[in-house]
Amino acid sequence: MKRIFIAAAVTAAITGATGTLTAHADTINHSVRANYISKKNNVQNKVNNQNTNNYYTTRQITQLSAIYESNNNPGSISTGKGDFGGKSYGAWQFSSNTGTLAEFINFLKRENYSFYFALVRAEYKQKGIQYGNEFDNVWRAIANKYPNTFYNLQMEFIKENYYDKLVRMLRRDGGFSKMLSNLAVQNVLVSTAVQNGVMGAYKIISPLKYRDNPRDFIKDIYNRRALVNEKGVLVNFYSSSNSVQQAIKWRLVREEDTALSMC
Repeated sequence: MKRIFIAAAVTAAITGATGTLTAHADTINHSVRANYISKKNNVQNKVNNQNTNNYYTTRQITQLSAIYESNNNPGSISTGKGDFGGKSYGAWQFSSNTGTLAEFINFLKRENYSFYFALVRAEYKQKGIQYGNEFDNVWRAIANKYPNTFYNLQMEFIKENYYDKLVRMLRRDGGFSKMLSNLAVQNVLVSTAVQNGVMGAYKIISPLKYRDNPRDFIKDIYNRRALVNEKGVLVNFYSSSNSVQQAIKWRLVREEDTALSMC
């Protein structure tokens, strides 16, 4: 009962919040963000200053994807227009149609019950409308009131459910040991898993065994992510609208450039 009471109190505070997320960037690691979105040489400087023991923090390996998914915005909500994944939420754009958003909400039940309770309560109030305006308002309010906490929860969910699972599969196959210790490669793995799903990422990456050069490895990954059929349709996003596909193509070009600058 005590936990429910606390959650209800947090819900009341959150649902009473107003305004937009204009202030969220002030609280989400400006130095890291600047290194990844300003200029390529800033990204390179960041990498050059990392630990030399090949161990990197969750924040370091997830930044590339967070920047290109949402510009690092934990309160971001896409329109879903033309996107097979429907409306997507958060810094890593959890898809509402594919079940990723539901998985994250279930993750919150374990990791932050107050946020879980607030979001589930908002969805219940929509009376059968899944992820409607009430839910969106609460999502943005949580991000506005608790930006660091909400961002970090999303980040840990991504590492646990995308990066870790993909790396386990690649290690099981063998032939990737030289690549998996590279920070740029780790960021690309997260990005690929987030955008294509764990199995989709595995299908893209698993044929690229026994590589010695991280730059070549990254180039091959992006080439496979950007594959098109005879009609020019992205084979990994054939269900999305033409406008969404064009946006994805442009994103992959820019993201690959950033990833290569990290090598």
